[in-house]
Amino acid sequence: MNGFPKRASNPSRSSKREAIVLDLPTVRKMLPLVRHIIAELLAYEQQLSALLWEQEGLERNRRTLSWPERQRRYFLQDEATRIEVRRVDTVTELKGLGVLVIDPVQGRVGFPTIVNTKPAFFSWQPGEDEVGYWHFAGDSDRRRPIPASWANEEPLASFQRK
Repeated sequence: MNGFPKRASNPSRSSKREAIVLDLPTVRKMLPLVRHIIAELLAYEQQLSALLWEQEGLERNRRTLSWPERQRRYFLQDEATRIEVRRVDTVTELKGLGVLVIDPVQGRVGFPTIVNTKPAFFSWQPGEDEVGYWHFAGDSDRRRPIPASWANEEPLASFQRK
């Protein structure tokens, strides 16, 4: 030991990614892909729910199970783990796009944006044809319709700095 503390090579660099802010035209272009990913996520949620329900019943009686029932219990544990990994990968894929899963059971997602200098989300869930709602961060239960005037605004990428 040389007595020197161990330090990161560049401690001033932040390990966090820069916050993603999306505009409405970009969000609407992303929707077909997000819709597909959410359909996968909901399928995984449904499969996992059914497996866990069956597994819970077998787990309750684990000491009296026959060998085929024990095999089924082990299979369900492995299958639930496999589906959970896929579910987590799907959520990670959405995070990579900058999309937050607000409610995994309903499939509601939030696209980060800024409204009146406050963090907010454009909101979409299955059954809706387009992104038509928004809410402030931390207030996902209070979805508000997107004003028509927002649809006419220029995309953020087209604004030029002075």
